[in-house]
Amino acid sequence: MEQEVTLLPAFAALASLIRQHGESPVDGPCGPPPTLAELRVRSGELNDLVREFGGSNVRVVGSVARGSARPESDLDLLVHLESEDLICLGRIQEALEGLLDCRVDVISDHDLEVQQDDPLGREARLSARLSTDAVSL
Repeated sequence: MEQEVTLLPAFAALASLIRQHGESPVDGPCGPPPTLAELRVRSGELNDLVREFGGSNVRVVGSVARGSARPESDLDLLVHLESEDLICLGRIQEALEGLLDCRVDVISDHDLEVQQDDPLGREARLSARLSTDAVSL
């Protein structure tokens, strides 16, 4: 008898999908994202906050890392967690949004490893791009 496996997307992925359709998943911060330079000035504070939740190795990806963020952009951060924990990701996201007063999507590097099992290779290419384009604070 074959068991059915249910895959649950990360909180950040769900929030991103909701935002793409013009809805906010929660009422919260709506300011523009900080620049990479502004994040680097606060890197100690950001790393300490993420460490409080068991995370480390905070990296910036997406439009802020490329220098092409617009006022309505969110801040995409890639973090390492010792174990995959969606509740922890949500708490990190919420704390960072409170600290930075902008929308934040937190992606676990565990998510990138899981996505590389994609038989069509689309998710693997995205994962590889995120991993190589990530900018450390």
